[in-house]
Amino acid sequence: MPLPTIFNNASAFRDAFVCGLEEMLEHDGLGVFILVLANASYDVSIFQKLRPQLAFRYKELVRTFQNGTEDAPD
Repeated sequence: MPLPTIFNNASAFRDAFVCGLEEMLEHDGLGVFILVLANASYDVSIFQKLRPQLAFRYKELVRTFQNGTEDAPD
């Protein structure tokens, strides 16, 4: 059984990985944000690519918790 094409070379795998992280940032949860930020923090190029989306999501999360519309997790 052949491997999916994203595993054929490092560049394709990296692109698919970053695309997956970008898609995760479309969700509102704090946990998802932390997961994406943790992955991005290990690689400067990934962080630079996701920086605008991370900043936007961060500001939204801050606003949400300051407005009291969501409880912060323990």
